[in-house]
Amino acid sequence: MKHRFRFHGLRKGELLWELVADEWHHILKVLRLEEGEIIELGDGQGWTAEATLFELGKQKGNFRIERESFQPKAPKSEEFTLGIGVLKPQGIDEILPGLVELGMNRLVLIPFFGMDRSRLNDKLLDRWQRQIVAAAKQAKTAWFPELVVAKNLESFLSRSEDFPERYLLDPEGEVLKLEAGPKKGPWLAVVGSEGGWSEGELETFRSHGFKLLSIRANILRATTAALATTAIFRQALAE
Repeated sequence: MKHRFRFHGLRKGELLWELVADEWHHILKVLRLEEGEIIELGDGQGWTAEATLFELGKQKGNFRIERESFQPKAPKSEEFTLGIGVLKPQGIDEILPGLVELGMNRLVLIPFFGMDRSRLNDKLLDRWQRQIVAAAKQAKTAWFPELVVAKNLESFLSRSEDFPERYLLDPEGEVLKLEAGPKKGPWLAVVGSEGGWSEGELETFRSHGFKLLSIRANILRATTAALATTAIFRQALAE
């Protein structure tokens, strides 16, 4: 079966869709698809559709929706949220596609004490949101993962109590053995930034019910730890 590319669309009503800006450029100039080819559309909110291209011009074209379907959002018990101390922008660029492909439901960026505020701005957040959409199209996920920015560590911890299972990855923690742990979420796991967490921050996590866990491996970069943690927790939830 020929691979079908997925594009970001907006569902306006029953069998009525529009493509998001720039998607026609991708169809016509990058992929150079032809009339009669079938594409997939997704709105990131559970709706997907198959459509046939026709009347293609130089800048735009038309498509006919053949069928559409809705996939309900996963129940809370299957949700995995990753919190991470705000990395340098290139670090977040590096891990975002993999996190989406691995099935992360939500990424929370956590400012830490002494952080350079240039690590977070509207331009970067817009870029990361576009990366999430691109990765979700590639992975063909019906729901786009959420990108959340915590106001500060204290506000993040106050909301963490919504998660019955809360974990903090730390080299000094117990070795991660999820096969013996609970099989129901929602789960929250937190990874530090490049410099890790201070002793005071670690104690604050403990006081809010976080269990310290480590991954049996060499010393991991924050980017590697984020991807490894997501893969392990997502697999555990799937079993």
